[in-house]
Amino acid sequence: MEIELDFLEDNDPRSECPHIEKYFWSPVSIKLDTLNRVYVTETNRHRIQVYQQA
Repeated sequence: MEIELDFLEDNDPRSECPHIEKYFWSPVSIKLDTLNRVYVTETNRHRIQVYQQA
């Protein structure tokens, strides 16, 4: 018996989350705070990414 995995082959890049996590899907705003952290809000993934200098 073979497992049917056709539903994973839809060529939707969002289905490969670990590989594309660094990319944005519909960013809507960018803010910079007093500590120079950058905040990016994103609609499709319902998240806020925070970046800061190392």
